[in-house]
Amino acid sequence: MLDRFTIRVPLSDAEVETVTRKVLLQKKPTAVADVRALLDKHAGEVVDRPVTFGDVHATLLHNLGIDPHLAIPDAQGRLQRPVSPASHPLAELIAY
Repeated sequence: MLDRFTIRVPLSDAEVETVTRKVLLQKKPTAVADVRALLDKHAGEVVDRPVTFGDVHATLLHNLGIDPHLAIPDAQGRLQRPVSPASHPLAELIAY
């Protein structure tokens, strides 16, 4: 869909659901029950493996070849770390 639309617009979860239910399903009304069941099955909160922003940031740095836990001195000589020690790169998103 990105090739068809040149302006990127962030959508909330409610807006995505509206688009899914009202635009896509209008093309094939018989799919409403199947799509609704699929959406309801996967709705909810992530509990088995929550991901933090720090994890995403660590993954980005890792893929750029930068050690996310590398301590870098700032102008005053204090060591700064790009991510917290609790954050780790997401193995399933590491480019090889």
